[in-house]
Amino acid sequence: MTSEKRTAWGLIIVTPFFFVLGNLNKVSKGPQTTHAATTIQKNWRGHSTRSNDDRVQELKDEVKNLRTDQHIRHLTKELSAAKLALERERKLRALQMDAIKV
Repeated sequence: MTSEKRTAWGLIIVTPFFFVLGNLNKVSKGPQTTHAATTIQKNWRGHSTRSNDDRVQELKDEVKNLRTDQHIRHLTKELSAAKLALERERKLRALQMDAIKV
């Protein structure tokens, strides 16, 4: 299922997974091109593995759930501290009001 199309930039080859843009007769085979191709392949393999491996997906979900639980515990502590401070302030205000009444 490969298609080819000539444009002002050269030949474009489209396959189900990637496309090549440029004049294929003038493709450089130097170390920079090889390094670029290797980098693209490494990134694709990593993405493919992370996206398709069930174990990786399970681990990602587990880490996400652990972080969510940790954040909930943190917010619960903050809420408890805020409630305690509010209660102390109410008691102090009540004592001050009693002192004013006397």
